[in-house]
Amino acid sequence: MYCQFLAVHVFNLNIMKLITIIVLLFSAFTLSSQTRYAKIIDFDGVPQGARQIVPYGDEYFVSYYQVCINRAGNLLEECGGLLKIDDLGTISDSNLIREFSVSFNSILADDTRNKLYFCGEPNIDNNYANEFLLGEVNDEILNDYNFKSFKFPNNEQTNYFLINSNFFNGKIILDGSSRNSRNDTISTIVLTINSDDYLDTFVKIDVGFFTLPWTSYVDQNQRFSLHVQSKIGITRYSHILKFDTSFQQVWHWSSEVSNNQQLPYGCQLRDGKTLVAMTTPGFSYIGSVWAINEDKSVAWKFEFPDKNGGQRRDILRLKELKNGDILGVGYYGDTRNDNPDFLEIPFMFRLNNKGQLLWLKAFYRDKYKPNGSLLVGSFLDAEELENGDILAVGHIRNYVEHDPIINGPREDNDILIVRTDANGCINDACLKVTKLEDVISTTTNHPTYLPVSYLFPNPSGGQTDVFNPEQVLFIELYDMAGTKVYETYDITNGIQTEGLHGVYLAHIHIKSGEVVRQKVVFY
Repeated sequence: MYCQFLAVHVFNLNIMKLITIIVLLFSAFTLSSQTRYAKIIDFDGVPQGARQIVPYGDEYFVSYYQVCINRAGNLLEECGGLLKIDDLGTISDSNLIREFSVSFNSILADDTRNKLYFCGEPNIDNNYANEFLLGEVNDEILNDYNFKSFKFPNNEQTNYFLINSNFFNGKIILDGSSRNSRNDTISTIVLTINSDDYLDTFVKIDVGFFTLPWTSYVDQNQRFSLHVQSKIGITRYSHILKFDTSFQQVWHWSSEVSNNQQLPYGCQLRDGKTLVAMTTPGFSYIGSVWAINEDKSVAWKFEFPDKNGGQRRDILRLKELKNGDILGVGYYGDTRNDNPDFLEIPFMFRLNNKGQLLWLKAFYRDKYKPNGSLLVGSFLDAEELENGDILAVGHIRNYVEHDPIINGPREDNDILIVRTDANGCINDACLKVTKLEDVISTTTNHPTYLPVSYLFPNPSGGQTDVFNPEQVLFIELYDMAGTKVYETYDITNGIQTEGLHGVYLAHIHIKSGEVVRQKVVFY
């Protein structure tokens, strides 16, 4: 009797285990299919695109650029900002900084000190800047930032263009380019900012008539590494330069002479090899990947298969993944007659650490311009998630039939966020060139005419009015300890703040679903 009971009990347990496994597998499959996606984000129907994605805490920060409407009412002014998203691409906060240009690496996250920095250069009606801007951003309130200006201590250096930011030897490093007004040469400039936010070191680097930096990082030997392109006459060279903590050059690799259209983006691998994107010989618009040994010999070269004169493959970022594989992103095009007219569409590829291609994927939208060609786009950055998925950001172009500002049609870049599995698949078909059919589009209002400020005056002595009250559902006020001290749904005549004194954080709930956060002062 006992044995029979035991047998039945075990049998029931096994059934329950089997059912549980099936449910878990089904749930995992359902969750997996829901978490691979393509999202297009469009603020206000004006051009924008993403340039960088950085993990920080439990979320991701994305830098983006946007063409803003300037004070004359024209789409001329460049703005820059941050998006805070989760791994599902959901935006929890954003900001937009007027007359500001973001760079290739504008976000600098310091997890050890819980600090988030944002950098770029001022951009007023697309005029060149003569300084770099660096600011610490409050990751809880993205509109809370304070920029400081840094420049080379020589007034002959003008036309600043920031590219990268890094931590090196306990300091913040900003690198970019500037033009010398006396001899018209373009140099790479490197500025170091100490812990007190003061300019500490400045370096000017020239390896040709013009020298432009495209990638910088600190390698495993604690050397500051720069990938630059130089030009002498009409000939372009790619260089990798490495500096010690005193910014003395200790290593220099130079490419062969070539008509190098591919910029030298790259990184260092854990095995000590340095990756650099190079032009494929004989195909000036097709990038390749080279691995350089510490002794400056070439360890291996990867060239895309099926090369032809109608193809374009531009590599815009290279990263090493957790298992040692290499991920590259950029844009792909193929204009042969027997292929669709993919001029420039976002693509990514994965290599193993021997330089062998594992897969290549490209993505497009089936929306045409009047001339019949597909709209263009690119990936500029990607991050590997904990489960091996890939979260890539960039832009893809839309088309506006009629823009009242220019009184006609125009192309319109939108922010593109795509999450794939470890094989670059966004769906079960997992094609080499995938049509983004199930795109989740997000159109949201972002104040491009005025800075984000819905409560005014600020500071206020009692009566506080609401800018654009027709957009607002309700308003909450929190003190600096995080306690809610005020809430109102009646905002037609402003909000009454008698009895409140000090600094508060306003949560302004917009009908579009956004929550605008604003620091306000009542006296």
